[in-house]
Amino acid sequence: MPKISVVNHKKNMGVIMKKPIVYLVLVTILIIMAACAKGPDAVAKKFLDAWEKNDTKTMTSLATEQSAQLIALVGNMKVTDIKIISTQIDGDKAEVKFTFTADEGSKDGDLKMIKKDGKWKVDLAVK
Repeated sequence: MPKISVVNHKKNMGVIMKKPIVYLVLVTILIIMAACAKGPDAVAKKFLDAWEKNDTKTMTSLATEQSAQLIALVGNMKVTDIKIISTQIDGDKAEVKFTFTADEGSKDGDLKMIKKDGKWKVDLAVK
């Protein structure tokens, strides 16, 4: 019967233990990357928060170039109590439904969004 030396056994255990650690690190990195990805609902939330604060500069940075003129019109409208209701994604397009309160009372709204150069943008110019 062959003898297994303690030194070789410890050496082999080190190799065996390294593989699960490498896999654990890779899985952790993938989870972090997925969590950091900005989906349309995250961009919509930033846009709507900026709208509530009348921050047209931030709104414009989160929208398509064609939306700038419309942001100038609606950006100064007093809104409160904005809540995202749902997000529907269809490829490079998305629609985020939300509610808000304006001078006229509670209203429903929706943001059309497109993915441009890998980033989600609010597109107020979409018909």
